[in-house]
Amino acid sequence: MKKIIVLFMMLILSIAIVGCNNKEKVNVNFIIDGNTILVQLDKRSVITKDIVPLTKENKQTEIKLYYDETYEKEYNNEKIESDITIYVKLNAEDDINMVNEVCKAYFNKFIKPKRENAVIGDVILFEYLGTYNGVFVGVLLDKKDCIFVEKECEIVVADIVFKYSYGYFIYAYDGTDFMDLLTAYDNSKLTYENLLSIYKLYIKNILHYLFPNMVKKYRQRKYINKLPE
Repeated sequence: MKKIIVLFMMLILSIAIVGCNNKEKVNVNFIIDGNTILVQLDKRSVITKDIVPLTKENKQTEIKLYYDETYEKEYNNEKIESDITIYVKLNAEDDINMVNEVCKAYFNKFIKPKRENAVIGDVILFEYLGTYNGVFVGVLLDKKDCIFVEKECEIVVADIVFKYSYGYFIYAYDGTDFMDLLTAYDNSKLTYENLLSIYKLYIKNILHYLFPNMVKKYRQRKYINKLPE
């Protein structure tokens, strides 16, 4: 009788162990610096920093997690229910510091000389298009002097055509001065690959939402025909 009871208990224990080992899994594709690293997690897990497959050098780096490559929709500890791709933004704190530095530099160069009573809050970071090799790229505006005129402007960098409304200007800031994209490219501040990344964000975040007719008009041009719907 004792043997039967022992065998019965062992059977229950085995079933319990097998059940624990057969938890449903989900695949998480982490995109880090353009590299894809696949990690399997238990379904309904929450992604924490220790789960993210960081290199030894990046273990102490401040990171943020996003659902999209443009870093717009942030992951906020939601439970993972199915296979998913997560974009890892490294040096998130450095980006914040960089933005603060750029806004201050823009204020001192473009706003303060025009209005002595201006404040740093007059600077608008209208669009952030990324930081590449320490070079900030984005659109900054003066809150009290920003008018978009219905006049089309364009700048051609390499073979990439940037078209925008007059008053909207993409700046590159290398820590010492502001310049346009062509100057930044000609002086090796930005690479061609950087320009493609900037263009993709520029189209998705600016033209696609603010100037839909312009997007339709130029969709046949190089790179434009790859616009997201």
